[in-house]
Amino acid sequence: MNYKYTIIVPIYNVEKYLDQCINSLINQTYDNYEVILVDDGSKDKSGQICDHYAEYNKKIKVVHKDNGGIVSARKKGVYEATGDYICCVDGDDWVEIDYLEKINNALQKESYDVVYFGSNKVIQGNKNANPPKELAKAYSKKEIQQEIFPYLIEGIHGEGLSPALWNKAFRKELYVKYQLIVPDKIIIGEDGACVKPIIYNANSLVIINDCIYNYRINNASVTQKKSVYDCEVPKMIYDLFIEEFGEDEQMKEQMYRKFTHSLFNVCVSIFNSSESYKAQKEKIKRLITRPDYREIIDKTKFVGLKGYIIKYFLQYKLYSLMWLYNKYRYR
Repeated sequence: MNYKYTIIVPIYNVEKYLDQCINSLINQTYDNYEVILVDDGSKDKSGQICDHYAEYNKKIKVVHKDNGGIVSARKKGVYEATGDYICCVDGDDWVEIDYLEKINNALQKESYDVVYFGSNKVIQGNKNANPPKELAKAYSKKEIQQEIFPYLIEGIHGEGLSPALWNKAFRKELYVKYQLIVPDKIIIGEDGACVKPIIYNANSLVIINDCIYNYRINNASVTQKKSVYDCEVPKMIYDLFIEEFGEDEQMKEQMYRKFTHSLFNVCVSIFNSSESYKAQKEKIKRLITRPDYREIIDKTKFVGLKGYIIKYFLQYKLYSLMWLYNKYRYR
């Protein structure tokens, strides 16, 4: 059976939240959809919970795989998807009961390539509405180019289109094409590596203000922990973008900003390691003195204090100030 919507849920060690997530998906007011739960080698009871729901709900399909990260889990879900549109939900989040109904209502006038909707940030049980900052309306290809492209990756002031997969629904063909080219190794910035090429190649987009997705701020998540980011990831994303946008001069400038910003975050994160300060500094030095990295940094143009600081710190190897920035960012 072909459904209109496929909801892909990558799952890894989220047994505490999984019941709420799955219940929110199976109790939708809209009916023509399937849910693919991808258990990415969970070590807790997440896999068993998935199997339990699949036993009595025909909409649910469970895939178990060895742990390979969120990108590999989403790719596994892609191969099982039959829906015309793909939605992505994280296993520790949940959606409103009319989530699919609101998305489907937005597609009644036209089968847009992308539906972009609002979300709620949930902190210790408190919901904070987070509608899209863009104007809620339908966008043609020309309007996307005129109104979204100037900050699609990273604008001159450091702003960018929301990179999240979970606050959008995508025409299947577009999603599959660009999800499959994202390297499995990317665990920071993996959403944007997929979303930005999709929007760049979309012929239409509709934005609605309804906040229908609940994003849990979870201190245990990758983006919340004081971790050391993979040094290779900024260049991996940069190379992917070069492949997709390389001839577009407007996008090149944004790629430079995105790379420089991401490299700064990597350098700062190195101070979270258990190595000595001297070893940390040497590792950062090797990164920011690479000739290809220096060339990109030098080409980067920012307007505003934050962007200026990022570029200045990297250009002049201000290790102690990076250390201070890292120390106080978590306070």
